[in-house]
Amino acid sequence: MPHKFSRIFGIGLLLGLILFAPGHERTRAASEVFDPDRAMAHIVALAGDIGIREAGTPNEGRAAAYLATQFVGLGLDTRIQALPAYYIYSQNVIAVKTGQDPEAGTIYIGAHYDSVQWGPGANDNASGIAVLLEAARILANENFSPTLTFIAFGSEEIGLGGSSYFAGNLPPLEQHVARGMFNLDCVGWGTNQAIGFLNQSADPLVHKTVDNAAVLNLPVTLKRIANSDHASFSQVKIPAILLYSYTPDEGDCGPHYHQSTDTPDTVDLVQMERIAQILLASVRDLADDPPERILNHLWLPIH
Repeated sequence: MPHKFSRIFGIGLLLGLILFAPGHERTRAASEVFDPDRAMAHIVALAGDIGIREAGTPNEGRAAAYLATQFVGLGLDTRIQALPAYYIYSQNVIAVKTGQDPEAGTIYIGAHYDSVQWGPGANDNASGIAVLLEAARILANENFSPTLTFIAFGSEEIGLGGSSYFAGNLPPLEQHVARGMFNLDCVGWGTNQAIGFLNQSADPLVHKTVDNAAVLNLPVTLKRIANSDHASFSQVKIPAILLYSYTPDEGDCGPHYHQSTDTPDTVDLVQMERIAQILLASVRDLADDPPERILNHLWLPIH
């Protein structure tokens, strides 16, 4: 056990040096459109340079440090959330753009950055992280009433560890006022766009996203899916959906899913941009027009 705590301390020290080093310059977004070159650079950094990012390993920690650096560079308030996940320790990387109205709630946008132990995880899920970082870069300089919270989840591959910890530890009021959550997973392979959801709590967000995709002439397929990070938010009644890509005859994540061949050269940047367009349109729409939700009474009325 002590060596696990030492690892967390070491990662925390490294991230502290990154996040709070004197003279660290916060850069502004140079463009307001999806940049495929930037996206590919993130995929290469994670799935190529760092490689396999199994939960609880030093490589997962290195990936967390890389992601924290990217978020800080966008001027976002960034922190590391250390967490226990089964028999290991992991971490979420959380970056916040505070909204203009403190009562307008929060929109969550997330993707997991860990991989399985036998594959570098370019599509699953460096592709989702690349779209997450591009969305953060594009949205960082826009004004919104709600707060935008971007989360890179650790330990997704061992039971949604990072997202379960994050969503489960949100205070009840924050769960209650959340506008919705968008999850990005396996967005770099295939020809079709899809929305995954766990239960009917996602209905308002599903309808909004379907409408935005239609405006973009990017039709989506709907499918009930429980094995990705949106499910952790649905469990606490936050409207949450998964955006992903697929090809009908090759499954949801393609032929390289959980294989050693899931490498950067197999990722489709055009398909990633389609998903990014749906995400950005839907986040902006949700920020302007929150969905109606069934309110869970936190107290009894006084008669």
